[in-house]
Amino acid sequence: MAQPHGRGYWRFPISLLEYPDIVKAIEGEATAVLEKLRSADNKGKVWEEWKRSMKTQLQAVQRKLRHQNEAAIRDAQTALDTAAARYRDTKTTAAQAMFQAALATYRDCVEQTRNYNQDSAFDFQAANAEKSTNGHLDDVSRSLGIDHG
Repeated sequence: MAQPHGRGYWRFPISLLEYPDIVKAIEGEATAVLEKLRSADNKGKVWEEWKRSMKTQLQAVQRKLRHQNEAAIRDAQTALDTAAARYRDTKTTAAQAMFQAALATYRDCVEQTRNYNQDSAFDFQAANAEKSTNGHLDDVSRSLGIDHG
């Protein structure tokens, strides 16, 4: 969930739309601002204030989700450490089953976070990739006498 620092902008992470409560809240806010816009004298000001407010709220939700993911990984790590210690001490089948379950939970948490971070990194790279086509070949083409037109 890392955002590039110093860029001066924030992109809405589409992954937030996977949460039905967030979608419902956005829809509710949109309905409310639509009513305000219909009766407002200065529609531009109402719209800009709403956008600023929504951005702040969504950034806070994004931070909260990131902290929850980090806490889930820490909790899973603690449970895994506890289960591993119990299994080392007792060597029972039940302790081994608890260890395997804790390990699976930890791996799931890490995998979900890794996938999200990779998606975010890909989105950032795709958004900032070079968008030109053959512009960098024009000088070479001209020097070789190749006509593209």
